[in-house]
Amino acid sequence: FGSGAGSQNAALYAGGSPSILSAVEEYNGSAWASGTALITARRASGGGGTLSAATAFGGTNPSMLACHEQYNGTSWTVATPLNTARGAGGASSKDQNSALAFGGYLASSLSSNISCVEEWSGDSWAIGNTLPTATSRQGATGTPRAALSFGGAPTLTTTFQNEKTLLSPFTY
Repeated sequence: FGSGAGSQNAALYAGGSPSILSAVEEYNGSAWASGTALITARRASGGGGTLSAATAFGGTNPSMLACHEQYNGTSWTVATPLNTARGAGGASSKDQNSALAFGGYLASSLSSNISCVEEWSGDSWAIGNTLPTATSRQGATGTPRAALSFGGAPTLTTTFQNEKTLLSPFTY
């Protein structure tokens, strides 16, 4: 229940459960190895990117986190935090300069789902569109410009699609 980034031959997994972890595992296409630990241990976080340009944001420890960290393939650095602390939200990230955080929950109660969407421009988080239904623990895929949120809690059969032009133009 952490965040992942990369491709089938160069990936990482950061944080997670069952306890609150700061551990990072890196995959080279054939084997997993320990990577540099997150600065802030967390579970239920968002993130994405590539093995050499990853991002991890939000999560729980055990309270909700707004913290945001970026990974350059060697070490993690602190970046501007989310505007809204959240756990178990959806995430879409191309690299360290473009990300989307959407939905999640605000408190230890899993029933406090939110519809808030935030867009990362490489410098700051901006409030974006809202999800039509407050959702947490959803599946997510895509890039920040073309993200999908599906399933989640409460039990949903709806798919939300983000095709919004972001506040700052990104290069793809």
